[in-house]
Amino acid sequence: FLMDEFHDETMLREKMQMLDELIEHAGDKSDCGGWYSSYYGYENNILKRLQIMKELNYSESEINEYRTKFRHFSAIRELEVREYLNKEEYNKAIETLEESKKLDREYARLVSKYSEQLIHIYQKTGQKEEYKKELIYQIFFCKQDNLENIKLLKAECDEEEWNTYQEQIVNSNSCIGIKLSFLEFEELYERLLETIVESGSIYTLDQYEKILKKKFPDIIRDTYVNYIRKQAERVCYRKAYKGLMTYMKKLVKYPGGKGLADQIAKEWKVIYRRRTAMMDELRKAGF
Repeated sequence: FLMDEFHDETMLREKMQMLDELIEHAGDKSDCGGWYSSYYGYENNILKRLQIMKELNYSESEINEYRTKFRHFSAIRELEVREYLNKEEYNKAIETLEESKKLDREYARLVSKYSEQLIHIYQKTGQKEEYKKELIYQIFFCKQDNLENIKLLKAECDEEEWNTYQEQIVNSNSCIGIKLSFLEFEELYERLLETIVESGSIYTLDQYEKILKKKFPDIIRDTYVNYIRKQAERVCYRKAYKGLMTYMKKLVKYPGGKGLADQIAKEWKVIYRRRTAMMDELRKAGF
């Protein structure tokens, strides 16, 4: 409330002094900090300081001098980029973004943001070679959360070139979070299955079961059988037994799965006959 209200000169100067202390405290960091405003959401300290300078009728040269002094803060350079883009001065925007990638190289989130902006500018201005290079940089040096940039790069490559990038993407640390979705997108189903089985995550297998079941029904079935048997040894409460019954019913839908499920149920009735909750859940599930 204090930052958003009280616009008389005395209060503006007091607020500016408060901001100066915060900005100076940030030192050489790329981010000088900010706060949450109920009016505007997150606000950056140095951008608020510039706003107050304007309210106090500082000259343009004084404001520019201040901006130059604290240009190591990413917010100042991002402001520059916005101004260049508004004036369609794309080369200056590109220059500032490339500079920012170097200055903020320790801040992965910022570097990724700058790279995304460069991709957009190169695409907009028809700079195909630079556009493709930046896509490659973005994919292999910035953490990927979706397939959007990968699809864009694929559209720029011939088949032979794409095959090379395909393998690099599969093995890239920057793409590890989207590896499975990429394998699915590229229809590399054997590698998708192999990766999921190696991970040991039954929930991941559930996620891709629908598509993999059609191609590798026996392997998926046997993976579920192994999971069911191992879990039965570990769990000991009703909620977990109900979960196992879900997989027992799933198993029945696979070739030969009905016989396997019946066999497992028969074994459990002997081995775990004293687990009354488990026996009750087996009965409810039709086993």
